Amino acid sequence: MPIPWKTTAIIFTPAPAGSLPANSLYVDSVTNDLSSKDSGGAPGGVGGGGGGGTDTIMTKVMQNLSGLTIPINSPVAKKPNGSIILADADAVASMKVIGVALTAIADNAQAGVSLIGANAAGVLTGLGYAPGDDVYLSKTGGYTNNVNTFNPLTDVIVRLGYADCAAGAASATATDLIMFAEVLSSP
Repeated sequence: MPIPWKTTAIIFTPAPAGSLPANSLYVDSVTNDLSSKDSGGAPGGVGGGGGGGTDTIMTKVMQNLSGLTIPINSPVAKKPNGSIILADADAVASMKVIGVALTAIADNAQAGVSLIGANAAGVLTGLGYAPGDDVYLSKTGGYTNNVNTFNPLTDVIVRLGYADCAAGAASATATDLIMFAEVLSSP
């Protein structure tokens, strides 16, 4: 029978993933994220991680092309080119808040963002959306970015979230959906 144990903290010395065995828990020396290896030795992330270098359902690596460093813990918004920018409530170009920077993100760098909702990777592939587009539940059970197709007297209007590009380098092609359901109108 396993012996249960309790401790206040476990301190990990960062190590390269390639130097560790299968079934290990470690801090990756490249991303600074808490990581693990499965029984086959394949690495994976555990939660959001301090450095944000690992994608999870609630964190995603994004690229800053704003020209400025985005400070750690700052809200960030999505631009149509797929990059992030420091969010600003009264500037149209930076109102689409999608999360919070997990580290300081230098211009042209990629780092982790804690998302406002779960990332549904690949669900918008091939639909022609741009990052930052509002995505609504369509009348046919799919997705639409055209709110003008609804009649507020007969249709429930539900924004499902924002379109986003795949994790990593910025792209003007949206494939993912950052979800945060919001009922805008109900007859």
